[in-house]
Amino acid sequence: MLTAKKTLLTKLGLAALILTASALLLAGCSTDAPLAPSDNGLDALLRGRLPTASNAGDLKIGPDRGGVLTIGVDGELSRLIISRGAVESEVTITAEVHNFTTARGTVRVYDFGPDGLVFLKPVMLVLKADVPRGTVLKLWWFNPATGAWEFQESVAPNRRGVTVFKIHHFSKYAIS
Repeated sequence: MLTAKKTLLTKLGLAALILTASALLLAGCSTDAPLAPSDNGLDALLRGRLPTASNAGDLKIGPDRGGVLTIGVDGELSRLIISRGAVESEVTITAEVHNFTTARGTVRVYDFGPDGLVFLKPVMLVLKADVPRGTVLKLWWFNPATGAWEFQESVAPNRRGVTVFKIHHFSKYAIS
């Protein structure tokens, strides 16, 4: 009787392991990411680059002063709002924006610098989205350590079409 219970528990454990591994494989093959699973590297993303009219200067901030970096992209304005106390020392903030094609449509990628800067409190990326009512925008960040895009958050634009994303560190960020 004890041997039959051990065999049953072993089979159940093996079945649970197989189900878990299958679920992880399926989750890793999501088509919701800004890039298809086979194109999950930055080089593949850059091959699909579209002409983008982007205009952003730079912004000097410090521990005792924040600021707003206005970013013009294809006639639309986005803002990066950094509050006082978000950084430990003086730093110059930069931004580049590019549009890319994917199987799911156009994805806008913001590349903020200095790369890897970590904030003491989140900064806000505010953008006006001309999307149908009920649309939820997704923010992804590119993890250079893994070479993969990682989901960060979903936000629905408010009734005026404004979306606010929280950013905790600088990297490349894709909005899909």
